[in-house]
Amino acid sequence: MGLKWLTAGSMILAATFSIARDASGPLSISARSGIIIDANSGAVLWSKNPDLRSFPASTTKIMTAMLLLQNRKLTDIMTAPNGIEKVPPSSMHLRSGEQLTVHDLLYAMLLRSANDAAVTIAYDLAGSRQAFANMMNQEAQKLGCTNTHFDNPNGLDDPDHWTTAADMAKIARAAMEIPFFRQVVSTVHYRITRSINQRDLWMTNLDKTLRLDPTADGIKTGWTVPAGHCFVGSATRDGFRVITVEFHSNNWVADNEAMMAWAFSNYKHVEVDPAGTKIAEIPIPAIKGFQLQAGIDAPLQAITPKGSTNPTFTVTYKQELPINQTVDKGAVIGRAYAWNQQGIKVGEVSLIALNSEPATQPQLGSASGRFSMRYPIGALFIVGGVVLYRRKNRMRNGLGSFRI
Repeated sequence: MGLKWLTAGSMILAATFSIARDASGPLSISARSGIIIDANSGAVLWSKNPDLRSFPASTTKIMTAMLLLQNRKLTDIMTAPNGIEKVPPSSMHLRSGEQLTVHDLLYAMLLRSANDAAVTIAYDLAGSRQAFANMMNQEAQKLGCTNTHFDNPNGLDDPDHWTTAADMAKIARAAMEIPFFRQVVSTVHYRITRSINQRDLWMTNLDKTLRLDPTADGIKTGWTVPAGHCFVGSATRDGFRVITVEFHSNNWVADNEAMMAWAFSNYKHVEVDPAGTKIAEIPIPAIKGFQLQAGIDAPLQAITPKGSTNPTFTVTYKQELPINQTVDKGAVIGRAYAWNQQGIKVGEVSLIALNSEPATQPQLGSASGRFSMRYPIGALFIVGGVVLYRRKNRMRNGLGSFRI
């Protein structure tokens, strides 16, 4: 056998499939749809009707919070628009003209699930509900959501407001990469500061899992009559995080508990490469003979089924150098990925510069191929301005790694 290739398109398509051998497995939940993903790689561990269009209720506020954190500072002041008192509950009982920091609005929206806080954010960022919905849909598209249409910032009943478990998992994964978002959704109680309504300061998280499960770290509840009970959950055990989504559940707490137990019982993280590993030597065209050393400053880990022995992974990278700027040692210049034998991305970590020289040309690395598992070969290919780097790593009992 020779080298085995996948096109970039087929690699991306493969990454959308579940890495569980049996998608139904022994797990059963009451929710109409649900999904479990590995937070690090986005790999799907289990799913039930993941592409079923559903009303997301207040899990919508994950997207609203992410857009707020992308566009405002925590110390910025926002003013509640006129008529804010008419927004249906749940609410933080805002008054027209009341002012709060972005910091405190986030706590109110994500803990108490305040709809009036979400509307205040939408009007401040975009000027209207519809303009903000456009922002939400644009961001969803950037994240690869293909079956989502938002029409409001809070998730109140709306026939034009829907998503899927698979898409919401992508949104939640992106939000959980923001440190302050993680801090807020894992908080049980928080006392805010406000300019008018001084009688309503304590915000309490509606997420019961934070009280029931010491490994839980969020994320968001939701409920309306059409949507039923919805929940986007997160828990960190054994050194890795799992994200769950469930829509229209009869018992969202029990469903989430079952999903988390199943995921951590059936999967584990293994180290593909330790921190400090050099991933590639990238030539800089403007500097004859110079090679930029690219590597990782944190372990590259991959999720794999428990019980698997000597799993084999392919390591690739995607890298972009700044134009006409110095690349400082330690600067993040892209991402390194681990792919399993089925061509599914199962690990991801930042790619950094291990040395320092000025770069004048952008270079792109691509996870667009892999080696046949029978051929322990690694190489650097330059084709049409695209740098392809493939390396085969074989695990010893799931611990450590060595280059073949």
